Amino acid sequence: MELTMRESVRAMADVMSGILNWVCPDCGKRMGGPGKEFKCQGKCQTDWRQVWDGMFSPGIGAIKETRRDRANFAHCSNND
Repeated sequence: MELTMRESVRAMADVMSGILNWVCPDCGKRMGGPGKEFKCQGKCQTDWRQVWDGMFSPGIGAIKETRRDRANFAHCSNND
């Protein structure tokens, strides 16, 4: 169970990283462009908007930002 959860978290992190870097998590091609921020411009043409929105919506596996997380981030970014 723990291994499966760890793999799931890693997979979600890979998808998130790809979207943030405008690289399609499926085919590795470029994403983005005016009005197409979440759409793959390569062969697969996957639209990642629903996946991205699902990561931040309430429910199982959703990423929740707490007040403590924001405070820790602000504290870390002020030390630069």
